[in-house]
Amino acid sequence: RLGGNSLLEAVVFGKKAGKNAHKNALEVEKPKEVESTFSINSYFEQKGEENLYRLRDEVGEILNKNVGIIREESQLKEALEQLNSLKNRAKNISLQDRGKIYNTNLHELIEFRFQIDLGIEIAKSALERKESVGAHFLEQKR
Repeated sequence: RLGGNSLLEAVVFGKKAGKNAHKNALEVEKPKEVESTFSINSYFEQKGEENLYRLRDEVGEILNKNVGIIREESQLKEALEQLNSLKNRAKNISLQDRGKIYNTNLHELIEFRFQIDLGIEIAKSALERKESVGAHFLEQKR
């Protein structure tokens, strides 16, 4: 339920939680630096002819067509195969904007890569769940 007292509670307890988190953060020892396998610079090094915006549209079409409210196992498998293919193709996207400040093209590319990963996980999860849950319905072929 949105509204009513719940909104006021969120504000009051959100403020308390924030203050407490700040206090605890000051007392915690800083973690050692961790090597990351991810580098933002890797996006600047990508070279290829794939178009970010066309691929993003393809992801939307795949999900709308095959991973909707009413789902079929064959469609989910097809979507998974297509999304994995798009994930490989995404490695061939070249950034149009090479700037390091307020680069919306970079932001959109990173967001797109997460969209593909999320789509893959949704399709995998839908394949694993054989029963219908909530509004999502797995259509069984007879």
